[in-house]
Amino acid sequence: MSEPLKILVVDDEPLARQRLLRLLQAINPEYNLFTADCAATALELVLQQQPQLLLVDMRMPDGDGLTLAQAVRQLPYSPAVVFTTAYSEYALDAFAVEALDYLLKPVRQEQLVRVIARVTEQLALTELESTVATEPEASLMVRLHGQQQLIPLSQILYFRSDHKYVTAYVMDSEGTNYQPRERIIDETLKDLEERYPDLI
Repeated sequence: MSEPLKILVVDDEPLARQRLLRLLQAINPEYNLFTADCAATALELVLQQQPQLLLVDMRMPDGDGLTLAQAVRQLPYSPAVVFTTAYSEYALDAFAVEALDYLLKPVRQEQLVRVIARVTEQLALTELESTVATEPEASLMVRLHGQQQLIPLSQILYFRSDHKYVTAYVMDSEGTNYQPRERIIDETLKDLEERYPDLI
């Protein structure tokens, strides 16, 4: 990830919030850190700032962390949720709302390092999948009956150079004989090798 991680700390106890902020700043002072003392404020900040990670206390006066996690899960943008709590009995409920982790207070720095590594890994994977899904397939311009035509590289079986012309042999699965079609290319083999070193 190129930009620093955005992390929202949600806890109604000021000392607990300050401690988590100190630990996070010690891990990386460039993190964008936000705090909320209740679930309602936390939900507003999630909508405004779109943090990648929520560190959420389980018990708060205006609603518990589980309710907040459920509300966050309904949003189009859904950050990772990690519970930070003094109560061990909610662990199963936490994972039922797809919490990334469940940390008992006092939270240690090495636990946060582990959690952040998992979040960063998930974000990198999501970004890679998005890039692959949206990246257009590479194509090559060929000539057919005097007209230009784009052919995806994945359909080209091989090239042949014959004097001043280069011919691409393109996959043809329309008939029953599966004979490749010939297409003339206005480029030399050297040009193709430079543009597509993994293909030629």
